[in-house]
Amino acid sequence: MHDDTILTKRQSMVADYLMRAHSLGLHPSPRQIANHLGVLGARAVRTELTAMAAAGAIVEAVTVNGSGATRYRLARCECRVCKPD
Repeated sequence: MHDDTILTKRQSMVADYLMRAHSLGLHPSPRQIANHLGVLGARAVRTELTAMAAAGAIVEAVTVNGSGATRYRLARCECRVCKPD
């Protein structure tokens, strides 16, 4: 999914989890990612997601109206959200 020379260990952990979740059709929120990984809090996950976007691993954050979680389009993911066309 990513180039390990660009992402930190924590970012790689988040990116790997997101790729696995996307392959199952899931698009977890930062809180859900933190709960699943168990080593980061939701704020730390948000910080890592921001850094991943700066590194190019996340192409775009798509906000959903209402209470839905923001969906992150990953650079090398082929799911319907990341590659809509």
